[in-house]
Amino acid sequence: MNINIINQTDVSFNNTDIIKKAAFLTLKQNNKKIDELNIIFLSDKEIKKINSKFLNHRRATDVIAFDYSNDIIPEKVADIFISVDTAEKNSKRYSIPFETEILILTVHGSLHISGFDDKTVEEKRTMSEETLYIFKLLSDDNKLHTKSR
Repeated sequence: MNINIINQTDVSFNNTDIIKKAAFLTLKQNNKKIDELNIIFLSDKEIKKINSKFLNHRRATDVIAFDYSNDIIPEKVADIFISVDTAEKNSKRYSIPFETEILILTVHGSLHISGFDDKTVEEKRTMSEETLYIFKLLSDDNKLHTKSR
């Protein structure tokens, strides 16, 4: 799987590898086969345009995911759009680091690509549980790589 980070903002990210790993683990855990995944960081203004055009919602949102895979096109491609403006607001609102919110949104978008939805309370709960599980995997994997020798 090829994962591309496309940053259309002035915000810089210290560690894009962890973002890619979060997406990869989420898709792998859910047996979702994707050849190419683009994670696109943009502004509220830009995500609002996408939200309006494709989902008929006339507001900014934190994350939008599109899976373009179908029976006609052999290559499996997906995009995750993340608003850094909304991520920043969310990080302040929930008192968590900005980088953590970016990872949460990356996993959330990857879960949508994997077929999860969050329209009902039960679906939201399931997605929250899945997100916590992916964070545990990321944490466990990070411990393996950071142990003293």
